[in-house]
Amino acid sequence: MRGLAYGLELCYKLKVINVVIEVDALSLIQLLNKNIMCYPEFIYILRKIKILMEGLNWTLVHIFREGNACADFLARKGCLINGMEEFSCINLPQ
Repeated sequence: MRGLAYGLELCYKLKVINVVIEVDALSLIQLLNKNIMCYPEFIYILRKIKILMEGLNWTLVHIFREGNACADFLARKGCLINGMEEFSCINLPQ
């Protein structure tokens, strides 16, 4: 969820308005498409995501984890680091 929020913030900052959002969490798609209550710790991040999506021309698509190995790798790596780590062409993991 935080990764989606961060990506949408980047779209906002870069003035990108046409976005295809691919996520492997079907439950996240269900939360975003329906106004259902969820765990209290997710309410604020979901609200932030919905507000950011209002300014975009977006399509939300479910993609299986195997369909995007790069995103899956980065998500797993992100779970193992503290804070934020940015990659460039120089330090991009193989």
